[in-house]
Amino acid sequence: MSSNQEEIRYSVSADDHIVSLAGNWLPFAKENDAIEFSQSRVVGESIWNFIAGPEIRHLYKLIFTEVRQRRPEIAVPFRCDSPTKRRFMELRIVRLHDAGLNLMSCLLKEEERPYQVLLDSKVDSSWLVTICSWCKRIRLDSGQWVEVEAAVEELGVFDAECTPLLSHGICGHCKDAALKEIAVSKT
Repeated sequence: MSSNQEEIRYSVSADDHIVSLAGNWLPFAKENDAIEFSQSRVVGESIWNFIAGPEIRHLYKLIFTEVRQRRPEIAVPFRCDSPTKRRFMELRIVRLHDAGLNLMSCLLKEEERPYQVLLDSKVDSSWLVTICSWCKRIRLDSGQWVEVEAAVEELGVFDAECTPLLSHGICGHCKDAALKEIAVSKT
């Protein structure tokens, strides 16, 4: 997905409401069983309604403030995995003249992988496991962050009575990298 036509694009207003969707938005939502994120459902809503976890919302608010006040653009690497694919992506956030922002997600690399039940959004459970919203590693009870495949084994997912649901957080590595990126312009 290197051409602009294949980017997933959206814009937010100065008060962080989604004002437009473009590019590959709907096909990507369909591919990820997220058809509920249609234009009529998303446009007009606060972007914060779609970002899971208070840590992640806080970090994005810091990044948005940085772009609006100090830098015209920031690029953030992240992952957007599905049960059968690893997707390495980049989100570019660009300041607009009216304090709004353009956000453009671009797929850098995609890898097929065996089905991973932990990433299946259709799973229903009361057992929660934390996933890093940026790199998609899973936090174990020990506090260590590992790839999904290792987490499935370590957590004994296939031996459990139910499959865990994912709650969203951010690992120390991704948080430090994002905060370092923000701090670059303040020095």
